Order: sequence, then C-alpha cells, then structure tokens
Amino acid sequence: MKEPSQFNYLNFLIKCLVLLASILLISAPYSYSQKTNTGTGTISADINKGIHAFRFRLFYPAVKYEYGVTRNSSVTAGYILGGFAYGRFITLLQTEFRHYYNQKLRLDRLRNIENFNGNYLSMVFMYQFGSPYTERIGETETLEFQNVLKVGPAWGLQRNIKAFHFSFQVGGDYYYTVVTKEYGLGLILDVFIGFTICRIPSTQDVQQDYPRDNE
Repeated sequence: MKEPSQFNYLNFLIKCLVLLASILLISAPYSYSQKTNTGTGTISADINKGIHAFRFRLFYPAVKYEYGVTRNSSVTAGYILGGFAYGRFITLLQTEFRHYYNQKLRLDRLRNIENFNGNYLSMVFMYQFGSPYTERIGETETLEFQNVLKVGPAWGLQRNIKAFHFSFQVGGDYYYTVVTKEYGLGLILDVFIGFTICRIPSTQDVQQDYPRDNE
C-alpha cells in the first residue's frame, strides 16, 4: 500500500467534481426537452421530475430512495447490508447523482421511461462500516474494525415493470481507510432485484397513453 503522507482531501474532491461535470457535459446532448411524441401519445419531458421512489431488495437487505431532480437526473440514498464477517455485519451508506442519458432514444423506440427506466452515468459516494483489518503490535495480532470512504464513477441500467425493480451497476472507486489510512482503487459492482414499495410522483402534465410496462 502507498504511504498516506501525500493524501490530499481537497485535491481529491476537486478531481471528483471535475469528473462529474465532465459526465454531465458529455451526456447532455442525449437529453430531451419539452414534449415528445411517442407514436402512441404525447408526454411531458418532465415526467420523472419530482418522483419519489423507495425500493427494497429481495435477496439480502437493502433499501434505496430515489428522487427525480430533473427530467433525466436523480439523486439516490441507500442503506445496504454488504456482508457478515468475524461476527459483525458490514454495512454501507450510499448516495449518488445519476444522469439518464438515453431517455430520448427509449421514447423513439416506444419504450417506457417512467420512474427512470433507462441507462445512466453516476458519481457514487459510499461510507462502509465494520471493515475488518489486522492490527499488529510486536508479536501480537488482533482483529479490529474500521470504516472506509469510497468515491467513484459508475455506469448502470435500471428497469421497472409495475412494482418489480431491477438494476445493475458497475464502476470503479477510490477508497480511503479511516484507521490504517490506506488508499487505492477498488471495484463498484451491484445487482439489485426487488420491488418499489412506494412511489409518489408530483403533479405532472402527462398523458396516459404511452408505453409503461415495456422494457
């Protein structure tokens, strides 16, 4: 591992913000505006703005919340049970900013975009609790636990068919361990299969005759 003496928090944060701005600039031409004709009806481009979605994972505990900031971007927050090791649970708090870049293409193909069905680019922030490590004092080794900060970009896709929810995410992160002060590169990989337990959209100018349950 690298020595932590040259780790610069401000420089690291600036790089993350520059990367996020680059993602938004690259993906901006693929966004849509105003009203769009789908071939089966006209819908507002603000269909996803103001949406609240709560999702629950089926196979191991995780709860995520997604809020529609604009027509094709959202912020999410989640609590995830990452595993169990040495008698303790490893849990994560995660938040991210997502930009869905293929909404217009999906509309042109008469596919559903409601509740953020689509592919996205995101910046992910994670704080992991209970990561195990070994502390050595002289000839004695003891098992200790520490928290880990992770930040990085990711690509993902998300599909909702009625109450059923599926999402896949892959990317890379830069991590920093709080106690041992180590840092390096890691992998972001997540599969979320579950259902939306609550979704409360804001009042929108949306016509109801467009595809809702197609991929």
